[in-house]
Amino acid sequence: MRKIVDFFVYSARFLRINCVTLAVLCSFSALAYTIDSDNTHIARDVDNYVDLTNLLARADIETIILKECITLEDGAILDGQTTGTKNKTIQVEKPFLPEDGSVRIAGTGDQTYILKPAEGEYSTYNLFKIEAGSKVIIKHVTLMGGFTGTRTVGDSPSVGGIDNYGYLDMEGVDMLRTGTALLNRPNARALLVNCNIVRNANWYGGGILNFSERVGTSDEYINGGTLVMDSCSLTENESLGPAHGGGAAENQGLMLLNNCVVANNASTEIGGGINNCKGGDLFVMNSTFTGNITTSEEYGTMAGGAIGNAGGASHVHIVNSILAYNGYDDGEAVVSSSLGRYSEAEEVHSTMQHSVYDAVSGLPQIDMTGTTKEYEGIFGSVQNSGIIAAGSTGTDGVTSSFDHPLVSRTETEGDSWSLSPVMLSQPTNHYIFANSVTTYFEYNGIFDETWNIHMAFETNGVVVALGEKVTVPPDNELESCKVTEGFGGASRTENNFIGAGGVSVIEKEEEREDITLFVVKLGEFTGGRVSGVTVYNDSYRSNSVVTVHGIPDSAHYLDGWIINDVKIAGSEQQYIFSFTVTSDIIITPIFSPVETKIIRVRQRYPWNNLVDIDYSVSEKDAVDYRLVFIASYTENGTNVTKQLKSFVKNSGKNEQGKFEEQRLGWKPDLRKAGEHRVTWDSAKDGVRLRGAPIALQLMACEGDER
Repeated sequence: MRKIVDFFVYSARFLRINCVTLAVLCSFSALAYTIDSDNTHIARDVDNYVDLTNLLARADIETIILKECITLEDGAILDGQTTGTKNKTIQVEKPFLPEDGSVRIAGTGDQTYILKPAEGEYSTYNLFKIEAGSKVIIKHVTLMGGFTGTRTVGDSPSVGGIDNYGYLDMEGVDMLRTGTALLNRPNARALLVNCNIVRNANWYGGGILNFSERVGTSDEYINGGTLVMDSCSLTENESLGPAHGGGAAENQGLMLLNNCVVANNASTEIGGGINNCKGGDLFVMNSTFTGNITTSEEYGTMAGGAIGNAGGASHVHIVNSILAYNGYDDGEAVVSSSLGRYSEAEEVHSTMQHSVYDAVSGLPQIDMTGTTKEYEGIFGSVQNSGIIAAGSTGTDGVTSSFDHPLVSRTETEGDSWSLSPVMLSQPTNHYIFANSVTTYFEYNGIFDETWNIHMAFETNGVVVALGEKVTVPPDNELESCKVTEGFGGASRTENNFIGAGGVSVIEKEEEREDITLFVVKLGEFTGGRVSGVTVYNDSYRSNSVVTVHGIPDSAHYLDGWIINDVKIAGSEQQYIFSFTVTSDIIITPIFSPVETKIIRVRQRYPWNNLVDIDYSVSEKDAVDYRLVFIASYTENGTNVTKQLKSFVKNSGKNEQGKFEEQRLGWKPDLRKAGEHRVTWDSAKDGVRLRGAPIALQLMACEGDER
């Protein structure tokens, strides 16, 4: 029951109301949480670690909704695969980002505010807090959080997912639809392996904020957090604030990326992908940055479409990576910009070696050994279009059109995720192989009291560290620290390559395998919601089958599907609808309103409590819906709302001389157009009519909502 179709007010008096409280009895009746009883496998109102772990161990529970933020103590372990291979979902009641849409902002400068979602449409608490000194392990779950910040521009860090003051070890975790997935506090440490940070947004640090501590009111920052990301994806995240940046992440501490993809993120200020500032040290190895956009009017290309660096005490070191098809969007066109230095500080300390890039800005004296700007022809399905990040660039969420590769989709048990751009096959002498270097990475001691991270590469037969704060492995550990896999498990052993995703080898140019990707996007509509497809430019390989689910609002029904402006014949009431992707597709549901109404309400006799309710159904509404009537009235100064459940048949009395009882929800009620009558037995529902005003509301619902 969600939307009122029509209502009718008539006068009656009541003597008393008999209220009955219903309860679901099960083996967990003493616990605080509740479990949905309609086969949705959802547990709600969870507010403690013990209940949470018990629910993760239950095979019948797929989604766990937290009532409030849970503090995870030292030694806590959350594992979503204890009962199988499918990740369970842990979420707040209302995630920050809408299910199939983006955050929208309005205003300019310091007047910028969040327009959508509106106040009250998301949870104002985050999922987890980890105290200083506590080590927590989280693996194989999907996390969707809320938003703890203000709705107007502010400098204070906020979070919707995990607020980490301690040590966080995450593996195989997807974090999405959150106002900053991870806030890594000063002195905190976090290790993320095979994680996806997808479609998150906040004023700054849209996906991740690796935070530091300011010394008084000076420009000096200390005790920055430590963050290691190995084989992770940061896609379609966004920073919203005009004075801050870091669409995918803002780094103020030590941040290390290996085999990572940073794609289709956007920032209204610095660093469409990552903003490295306030003394931050950023190390990037074997990674791919593409499709990232900054819209900073103040800094332009120096803001860095992929990475923006403050210079001075902030250092960036890149090796064996791709930074291509990133840019600065001035509102009309996109200018190439991958690595930018936006500070006036003379000290630079940035390197980009053995890499592929499109443009750098404001970075004099940078070491560019082994780099090339020949980036065209290495990705499959490059498209000229705007990107939609999780938040909002301008008011519609879409950037200016520019060439950038589509990000491929992988499907695991029906769930699809944006991960990596497809790499085209290349001959063995191609620069993607010829300029690559052997790399070394080891971080196993990150949570020890005395810890050291090895991050190095081999050049001219010598193994060197990427920069200060990382070291070369000892000679006896070189082989064990060698990076032998790329993003998604691609082998680097036989033919090492530049970038994150694997590149296959071909002998001849004509033998290259053609990889065709198409975009599937959700069109604009009202009257319901859709899962299985989004407003984003999700890409699928040719001949992929996509299944969508249309869920109408109450008082609506599905009148069909439109694909590329053509209504699909016979698609009416196909609430689960599948189609094959052979071209770019915009799919739009048609949710039509149900036009039922109450005509009149009449009590038969003052003493028998029977009320005739006449209503009409239009021809277009003669579909499989059920009617629900709601009575509203005041008792002893208290507003009371009661669903009508007791009705009698209008076909006459039975053999015992009584009307036969029925429940309206037992049968479809909108199958037949025209005028109809139901008779309500108000006494059966505990209402004694004595002439006081009662409002009757009529609603059309999808199921038997008795």
